[in-house]
Amino acid sequence: MMNTKQLFPLSKNSLLLRLLSGFLGIILLLLSFNALSFSFFQTNIKNEIIHANQLNLSKTTDSYENHIQLIDSMLSGFYFDDTVTVFKNNPSPAEFELYFRIRDKLNALLTNPLLYLHNILFYFQKTGVVVDASGFDNAAATFAVRYNSPAYPPQFWEEQFLGDDRLQLFPAAIFARTNPDQTKLSVGNLLPVVIKNKFEDFYIIAFLNADKLFQAFQVSGPSAFYMQDTGGALLYSYGPQAQRVEFAEEDLAKGYAKRGSDYSFVKTGATTGITYVQSIPNGNIASKVARLNVLLVALLIVSIVAAVLISIILSIRFNTPIKAIIHSLNKQNPDISLRSNINEYVMIREKFQHLLQSNRDIRTDLTNKNKLLRNYGYITHLKSIYSEHNEIEKLTETKKPFYLALFDLTYTQQFNHELGIGQDRASYAIKELISNHLSGEFGETVTLQVEKEQIVSLVFTEESIQKVWKALEALKPMFDFDKDYCVLTIAISPEKTNMLSFPDAYGKAVEMLGQQKLVHETQIITVYESQVMRYVFTAAEEQEFFSNLQAGNKKNVIDLVRRILEHMRKKDLSAFHYKQLAVEVTTKAIKALISYNLDISVILKHYSPEQHMKKALSVEQYIDFFERLLTQTTDMIHLHKSVEDPIVTFVMSFLNANYHLDVTQELVADKLNISSGHLSAHFKEKTGIHFSDYLNDIRIANAKDMLKNTTFKIQEIAEKIGYQNVNSFIRMFKKGTGVTPGEFRRSIVAE
Repeated sequence: MMNTKQLFPLSKNSLLLRLLSGFLGIILLLLSFNALSFSFFQTNIKNEIIHANQLNLSKTTDSYENHIQLIDSMLSGFYFDDTVTVFKNNPSPAEFELYFRIRDKLNALLTNPLLYLHNILFYFQKTGVVVDASGFDNAAATFAVRYNSPAYPPQFWEEQFLGDDRLQLFPAAIFARTNPDQTKLSVGNLLPVVIKNKFEDFYIIAFLNADKLFQAFQVSGPSAFYMQDTGGALLYSYGPQAQRVEFAEEDLAKGYAKRGSDYSFVKTGATTGITYVQSIPNGNIASKVARLNVLLVALLIVSIVAAVLISIILSIRFNTPIKAIIHSLNKQNPDISLRSNINEYVMIREKFQHLLQSNRDIRTDLTNKNKLLRNYGYITHLKSIYSEHNEIEKLTETKKPFYLALFDLTYTQQFNHELGIGQDRASYAIKELISNHLSGEFGETVTLQVEKEQIVSLVFTEESIQKVWKALEALKPMFDFDKDYCVLTIAISPEKTNMLSFPDAYGKAVEMLGQQKLVHETQIITVYESQVMRYVFTAAEEQEFFSNLQAGNKKNVIDLVRRILEHMRKKDLSAFHYKQLAVEVTTKAIKALISYNLDISVILKHYSPEQHMKKALSVEQYIDFFERLLTQTTDMIHLHKSVEDPIVTFVMSFLNANYHLDVTQELVADKLNISSGHLSAHFKEKTGIHFSDYLNDIRIANAKDMLKNTTFKIQEIAEKIGYQNVNSFIRMFKKGTGVTPGEFRRSIVAE
């Protein structure tokens, strides 16, 4: 065992002494720099503190000035407001509609917390009425009762009509409300701002909350602060009531003055001319300088001590591994215990071990890469992608038949809201679960993720399909445990396939996925059934749907779709049929909007059936989708039709009153003094329906009513609603309802 003298020889050429000397030299250099820096900062720190206080006051000044300009700009706008212009001629409760409009505008300002407005008053000279957001009152009652202050009697506010200043700020004062029992309730320390227009016989008073303004705009900590106007009047003060400071010209130029034991900083507002003064005791600045000096000295001492200790420790840590490496080389021992995490030393140690481990690492790496290439080869077969790399194809050359199982993943909204992982990570975890389970059951299997939400497993086994089904059934409880987040549908054909028919088998499995039912659990589909291409409305459903949709009858059209969905539920149709119905209804909704020249981008963006179908797992979710889609569509149509058009209004009114007569398009056009072609195009553009179709709809609706509630013969009903030929009536009735008048009456009786 080496002794200390052997490890750390203290000769002048030893590594330890040279490292230590180098570190100490660097410490001395840094110490000299720190001493110079300390001397420099000590002389300049006081000026920096003064400059910081000047910046704080400048920011406070800018905040006050900008806020006063903002209040001036917003309230001056009332002098040009049309409602105020009309209201000023008779400012009384009789003009309640005008007052409500003004009140709403005042409330919009008063409820904005960033304006710090307590109230806004309109004082009308002619009538002596004061109006604010709470109502009307005479000036005497307002300023003697609601806003009572000894500094501001009612006479003061009356005298403001005599001045010519457009914008005036008056000293802040405590205002109180006088109760009926003559007690007073303070409403706050308010800063009055008067805004006038010399061409108007009223002016506006804004009461600003002076204390909240100061709290919002004061940047530095608590200190003495006051504001005075151009005449020297004190507008607002905070802190100890010290003697106000008189500033010489040179003091104003540099922005501060030292009076006694205080520093007073001054800034004049560029817009209002208000002078802002903030006083800070010299003791505050001196204490900050002293504290900073103590902190700098303490940091300097700590830095020196830490640097010396770190130098000694680092010198020893650099020297010790070198000695250990030399000792190991002398002993020819590749097992080196360095007790160091320095990268270079660790690298030297690892080099001794690398040669022994390299062959094993290369073999493992090649195995993993071959596995990745094999998976890539399966995917190229599946997607029928041509590859010039024969070596990749050789990895997947197999004559073994296999069962193909396709897993489709549907992630729910709850997954997106509650779990903190991405769908890609979840899909990978599910793939690994499937791979491990099937490999454990059958040995040779290949599991691939071929799409973002699709996983394919190839099961190479001599076992029967029943054995594979049983293995998949064992997965169902695992998947159903997390069905609130992800629902799986598994499609597996009972016939084995091979690599030549791999793409066809995959396509067939994709089609089998369409047979899934709308149930919120894992489904395993084992039998292939051909699917009907699309859901088709019956003629009666088509007419009822389109008529109600064009009329904007939201309830009727949603009830129809609900009946269709209930019919599909009873027949236990697959999700494929629901998807086709979603496409059919969306297409009809878009056509209805196009017929009115309405923007269909909202429907395409928010109600895409493709996006919805992937996530829909129940009939209720389809009902929700249809209700949102049809509500949006009917609302757009209803809004479009609600815009009153004189021509359309006349036509609809005339037809509803005279549908039983021999009414023609030419007759109505003559009454409007326009051409028949212009009437036809205009009516279709505004309503989305032709003139003749609208007339027939009115007649058919009245015919239905008569068939339900009267015993008139069909020929009599035809004459009463304007049809001279009963055959024409029967033909139009069947076209509109899908049944003849007689069949309609019999169905009513049967009900």
